Amino acid sequence: MVAKKSGRKVSKKTTKASVTSKGSSKVIASKKKFNLIVSNLLIFTSMFVVSLGLYLISSNELYVNMFWMISLITGFLSVSLLLVFLIFVVLRYLGK
Repeated sequence: MVAKKSGRKVSKKTTKASVTSKGSSKVIASKKKFNLIVSNLLIFTSMFVVSLGLYLISSNELYVNMFWMISLITGFLSVSLLLVFLIFVVLRYLGK
């Protein structure tokens, strides 16, 4: 047996959220976020320096590859956190 389709259409109720805009919104660089970025930047930069040092002094092939990978990842994270830190500094400077 084949099921028959009903002739009526089912309409879905849609609701629209009203958006009120009172000018441009400001991005606030709070002190808590700033401190979090600075602490993470210091942690990942120190991890990068330590893993790079261990990469240079290790002689085992496994350790060389492992410390190279760790220094690559932590170096990338340090550079990205440095960019975020600079953006926060610019936002603070422009906010005053």
